[in-house]
Amino acid sequence: MTTPREGRQEPIKSCSISNPFLAAHVTGLIRATVGEMIASIPAAKSVVSVTTDGFVTNADLHEIEATGPVCSHLSAARQALTGDSAILEPKFDMAGLLPWRTRGIVTLAGEKPKVARGGMKTPRGIDPNVWLIRLMIDRTPGTKWTSRDPIPFRRSYETNADHVFVTTERKVSFEFDYKRRLVNPVRRYVSVTDGPDHRLVQHISCDTVPWGTIDEFNATREQLSNGDTRRTGCCERCRIGIAGNPTSAARRHRRAVYGGVAAQAKRAFIRAYVRREWGLPGGLYRAAADALTAAGYQAKEQDFKNALRHKEPPPEHTIPADADGVAGFVAAVKALWPNSDSARLLQPAG
Repeated sequence: MTTPREGRQEPIKSCSISNPFLAAHVTGLIRATVGEMIASIPAAKSVVSVTTDGFVTNADLHEIEATGPVCSHLSAARQALTGDSAILEPKFDMAGLLPWRTRGIVTLAGEKPKVARGGMKTPRGIDPNVWLIRLMIDRTPGTKWTSRDPIPFRRSYETNADHVFVTTERKVSFEFDYKRRLVNPVRRYVSVTDGPDHRLVQHISCDTVPWGTIDEFNATREQLSNGDTRRTGCCERCRIGIAGNPTSAARRHRRAVYGGVAAQAKRAFIRAYVRREWGLPGGLYRAAADALTAAGYQAKEQDFKNALRHKEPPPEHTIPADADGVAGFVAAVKALWPNSDSARLLQPAG
């Protein structure tokens, strides 16, 4: 819930008509149904991506079971409401796909293209399927795309600006999110259309498997989220993602190479900030990022938004007070947020 007068946001509280149990049942039932169907797919088949109410697979319809306990429950409900018990139907039929993440997929061969833009907007007058294939295959670490969008309401309010459209430039977003571990890398060839011409371009294709532990996932995502790795190419990021499960020595090396202990302290602070812990106010992420940057500690609004992904509390009493750069960072935070409790960040003395 946004409170414009105070310029902040706060969670919507429960009321007399809200019921978390019914909400959990409605949203969880369909996910359980999809999960039950996917679990029935033969091991020799693949699932390319999954969304709330559907999935992309090379399994035939008859190979997907819809008779499990959850599917049967949903099927009975549909029969009672509509007279039709069917809960699964094909939407698209393609001979070749080029996926890059859950909501990013284009069609290489098929009569009716399946296109999921992954948050990117196609320029007017251009086939979105062709445009995305070219953009993905020809991208470099610095490739960007542009769009015209209305100015965000928050910025319009803060600057007393009119409702106008502005041209925005963003980096392309084709990289895998590593919510699963990459395995079995192989080289594939993708056909790219350039007007009347066609060309074959080599690309990496992988299968995925679940991470062994949450620590493996967090360690890999942490390494991939640092500034140096974000500037590398797709192949290097895939190498890191495929390696997975870094040893303790590798983790210590990574902390030394990618910012040291002070950078670890900054990340822990940001996680505490977005959760409004350690006496920190939360909210106003752009202003907080700008304040840290002005104090000499590079930060972006997106760093704060990314920290919201962490469901567990920020680590406490883990940062050595005498490590290089830590005292300066703590002093800067205290100057910017006088009510903050730095003791929650630092290891106990002695």
